[in-house]
Amino acid sequence: MKQTLGFSTSCLLRSAIVAVVACAAIPAFGAELKRYVYMVQPDGSTSGGPGSRNGILVLDIDRQFSFVKRITTPMILNVRQGVSGGDGMRGIAVDAEVGRLYYSWHQGRPGSGLDGAGCIDLKTDQVVWERRYNFTCARMQVSVDGKRLYMPRHWKDTKTKKLYTIDAATGEPGRVYDTGDTWPQHPLIVHPDGTRLFYPGACLDLQTGELLWSERKVHKGNMHIVMDHTGTRIYTGRHRDAGSVATWIIDAQTGEVVTRVPIDKQKTPDLQGIREVVAFEPGGKHFWGEAGKYMVRYNNTADPPKLVTIVDRDELNEQHGLRLSQPKGHVMVTGAGDYAWFSSGAVLEAKTGKFHCVMTAEDGRFTRGAKFVEVDWLDDEIVWAGQDECHGFIFRDYPIEIVRPLLPSGSPAIAPK
Repeated sequence: MKQTLGFSTSCLLRSAIVAVVACAAIPAFGAELKRYVYMVQPDGSTSGGPGSRNGILVLDIDRQFSFVKRITTPMILNVRQGVSGGDGMRGIAVDAEVGRLYYSWHQGRPGSGLDGAGCIDLKTDQVVWERRYNFTCARMQVSVDGKRLYMPRHWKDTKTKKLYTIDAATGEPGRVYDTGDTWPQHPLIVHPDGTRLFYPGACLDLQTGELLWSERKVHKGNMHIVMDHTGTRIYTGRHRDAGSVATWIIDAQTGEVVTRVPIDKQKTPDLQGIREVVAFEPGGKHFWGEAGKYMVRYNNTADPPKLVTIVDRDELNEQHGLRLSQPKGHVMVTGAGDYAWFSSGAVLEAKTGKFHCVMTAEDGRFTRGAKFVEVDWLDDEIVWAGQDECHGFIFRDYPIEIVRPLLPSGSPAIAPK
């Protein structure tokens, strides 16, 4: 995969460390690969179904996305869900180098002191820190050097346009960015050069605190954004042309919409634009999204990107006896590129769109969620981690040559081409 030019020294150093670890982790006989999904519940934006309980749910990708364990913490156990108001777990992020998982939650009105964030050590599942803050919390992001978390205020807290930093090691609040008349709503995207942060409608210089561009007319509303693996384009969901456009593609340097990917209404009259998040396959040649009841895959090498696969949720329900409901709109593709999973709870083969399974929690109960990451382990060492806003592909390549020999024989990632 081609890396973006202009990386910061810290980003290059961290990438070099990952490369050294990857080389050292060349699998020997009997090496054990574990590919896990970590998902926070209760989700603050979607019901988790019968398998939803408080905690960080861990699922095994190579065992039909089935239950491994549920990690609980003192503060997560006290989080209450209120989907209509956005109460519940709001964010999840991972730093592979230090082996830590971060999470955030929202519990009520501004200034209540009930919102907060926490951190666990992935090797021990132990809490490193948990804290409550006097500002509301939404979906955060990790800096390129892993030292800071960037925390936006919750979407119901619109009076103060500020973005907060949190010390990733301690949870201590730090710098506050005043973003003027733009609202730093989630999702946040940290550019791989480490100097810029993007949120719907703006690009913030993290060194000076100045806005490099802002386009409120185009980006008005709770639009979701994802950066492609080159670091030059931003793909959108929940934009203002959802009835006729699958996704806007935005120039990350200028903030201008450079492509509007049209929807073919003749073939599928009720097809809508991508609901929230675009998920790229490794290399960025294809991407997946949820578009209402449809799960869609686009060829990203075409200009504009072309719809190549469409999967009807209702047909899956009928064919497989499922109860997939209206999804939230989040999707992720595994680092190896073999599966795509969705906030509806469905898992498909990424290359073909063929139904694979649904996610299940304790006692095999169906579950779902909209805030998840993937962490891949080799003999108890993390070899890769990524999340549903595609940061895994921005920061580092997936070590496919190391992983491929260890994948189950039925994995689409090693099937004959």
